[in-house]
Amino acid sequence: MNIYMSNRRFPWIPAIILLVFIAGVLISGRIYYVRQMKAFKKARQQDLAVIAVLKAGQLTNWLEHCRKDALVVQNSSMDAQLVRRYQQNPSSPEEMHLWLNELRSDFGYSSAVLLDTTGAIIFSDGADRIGPDQRTSLK
Repeated sequence: MNIYMSNRRFPWIPAIILLVFIAGVLISGRIYYVRQMKAFKKARQQDLAVIAVLKAGQLTNWLEHCRKDALVVQNSSMDAQLVRRYQQNPSSPEEMHLWLNELRSDFGYSSAVLLDTTGAIIFSDGADRIGPDQRTSLK
């Protein structure tokens, strides 16, 4: 019996090699996963940064366009005469309403409001309130 028992020893060397191989695969898989996640996050952050820069540029261009539109209205002598007539006789708003509607449709705005130098509403086509953000940008 001793002869058969001595030949049946546990194969330690192949078992250790197998365990080292399994550990190596697990460790390298984890390293690969972590690197891929970092690369993915970095790529998404770069995409978001590009989108933010583009959106900021679009908003800047839109604001500049709005300011130019306001300057066109501000520097028009015909418009100034119309506003003076309305301020002298506010009981007839038809002409002002027609003018603001034309401005609104020509420039593609959803509403139009005429303000005095203090920011008080002189005439509106229905937008009776100006939010705090708009008041800040007017100053």
